[in-house]
Amino acid sequence: MIGTVPNAAEIRGGASLLKTDGTVSTLIQAGAKVYEWDGATNFTEVGSCSATSKLRGHWRTHNYLLSDKVLITDLSLADTVKEWDGNTFQSVTFTDEASAPFGSFYAKYLTISNERAIFAHVKDGAATSPHLIVGSKTSDYTEISVANRPASSLSTADPFYLPMPDLKPINGLAEAFGALIISTEKGRLFNLSGSTAKDFSFN
Repeated sequence: MIGTVPNAAEIRGGASLLKTDGTVSTLIQAGAKVYEWDGATNFTEVGSCSATSKLRGHWRTHNYLLSDKVLITDLSLADTVKEWDGNTFQSVTFTDEASAPFGSFYAKYLTISNERAIFAHVKDGAATSPHLIVGSKTSDYTEISVANRPASSLSTADPFYLPMPDLKPINGLAEAFGALIISTEKGRLFNLSGSTAKDFSFN
């Protein structure tokens, strides 16, 4: 045993930030509290969340290095998407394709690819859309859209959304060897092809 969280609550998740300068920081979710952990025995409270959350922020897939932040999703969809820059733990403030406030945005899964944040199995303030992926604007993870479906009329950098071809809930995604593979519950594996908001599609 290395250390014990101060509130002695169940550890339900965490996140790791690896900055471009090599600095590393680690967050631990214990019940409704979020701590920064020093890798030994010290825990510093940096924020709070729902006690039912399962926060996830992997340094390989959730680190947005253009801003030196880790984006944190929630497998329980109880908390909005969060961010951590090594000092501040907070909800991400999203805007839509028209630069208007987007409102509350939740996601179970995330990967960062070609300067885009691609969220999967999402929820806004009103409805859950387990069959959608939502891709941010290139170079700006805070601008998202549930109105722009990939089309030739969009610019290459525009944010976009796509439903899964079988319309089943997304239960995982992985990027490797230049391919982003997304799976659905009791469904299939799909490859997100294309490189811009003009031509993204599923195979």
